Formats: sequence, C-alpha cells, structure tokens
Amino acid sequence: MESESQREGRGRPRQYWRLTQPGHDPFPDCYSELTLDLLRSVRELFGDRGLERLIDYREKVSIADYREFVGTTRSPRKKLNALAQIQSREGYTTSVSEDVGGSFSFVENHCPICAAAAACQGLCRSELAVFCALLGPTSRSSALIRFSPALVAAPTESAGTPKRE
Repeated sequence: MESESQREGRGRPRQYWRLTQPGHDPFPDCYSELTLDLLRSVRELFGDRGLERLIDYREKVSIADYREFVGTTRSPRKKLNALAQIQSREGYTTSVSEDVGGSFSFVENHCPICAAAAACQGLCRSELAVFCALLGPTSRSSALIRFSPALVAAPTESAGTPKRE
C-alpha cells in the first residue's frame, strides 16, 4: 500500500491510499484466458475471415495511432526509438541498438500477448506489417526487428514487406 497526504482546506490533510503493484500480485490475472476466449468466440461466430477482418482493422488503427506518435521524422533511429517507447508502454519491454554497419536492432524482450499470438499468428503478422508501414523501405540501412523468441525480420527494399532470416 501507498499513501499520500493532500491538503483540502482547513484541518488535517486527507490521507489517500492505493494498492501498489506488489499488492496486486497475489490476485489472479486472467487476461490471457479472456483474450484466448475472445479469439475463439470471434472465430466461431464470424469464421476465420471475420477474425482476419478484426486483425486488419486493429492494424489500420495501430498504424494511424503510431504514425501520430512517430511524427514525420525520416531518421530510422528516431522512428525506432519512438516505436520502442510505444511498445514498452504497451508492455513489450522493447530496446533499440545500433549494430555494426549502421543497421539497427529492435528487440521485444517481453510479449504481453504471447498466449494470443501463439493461438493466432495473424496478430504477429499484423504487428510486423505495422512496423513495416511506419519504417517503410529503407535505402541506406535496414531496420532489423527481433521478436522474442525466434522471429527476425526486416523491411525489404522493394515493398516494405517482412523478410524472415
């Protein structure tokens, strides 16, 4: 628990209490189960095409939101740092580093949607498409994107589509 005192007029300050993250830890967290159940439900109600439409919609919204945050910078490093900020805020614990030769590594050290991504590969495909849309085809250096645990991909020179290495 944490407490905070705030003065509100005359008299003693009011005491406000809140539960810290360690205080929340003993309570069950069923986000993964809920997400998996929602994915199954969408697939059962609307079929695979309905699920793909949902993922495509989310992808378009993400691209628009991320573009607003990334801005108009042309610098790959600045774009990647902005993406890392967004991803870290969303729980991915992302880092960017410059590699030998001027390329960049974008590493997601944690995947908060791991269970959902394992059940629905469209989520990973969509995430990669978002990155490619924002980074675009690169001319002097390619932005390397590493996802835990095994996917390594980079936008290609031609269409900005993912390439597995």
